[in-house]
Amino acid sequence: MIVVHLVIVVNELYYIVGKLKSDCVIGAALVEDEELPADSLEDMAHFLKRTYFKIQAVDSDLLKSKLKLGAHLSKANERFLMLKRKQRLDVTWKKWIECNTSISFAYAKRMIQVNKLVQEYKGLGNLSISFNELFRLRNKITTFFRQMQ
Repeated sequence: MIVVHLVIVVNELYYIVGKLKSDCVIGAALVEDEELPADSLEDMAHFLKRTYFKIQAVDSDLLKSKLKLGAHLSKANERFLMLKRKQRLDVTWKKWIECNTSISFAYAKRMIQVNKLVQEYKGLGNLSISFNELFRLRNKITTFFRQMQ
């Protein structure tokens, strides 16, 4: 029964990783499919602005997908620790996540850290920034909100 739960968690993680990969491909196609207009500065500005907003929207969707992955990883980590104790397994989260999901421990850790940040400060998940930018700013965000309290 416990092994079945671990398999379900792993399958959920594979689905999300596949979804993230397809989102990245869609985002890359936004820029490659269209040619930069050469006729006027106004047309170029409009094109660049439209492309920029499309990419921001994709980044926002990708952020939401990565936050979902972070939530799943966070939950999987909790379940892993519980099942590890219950079954008295001699395997670390790092070894398990890397061997069973093809997700590096460092990547999983980043996902979990940002998920915790967004759980604490709910509005962050609605920002139009990339996951990497949110991860990079996490300490400044935490410091800012703690000073506000």
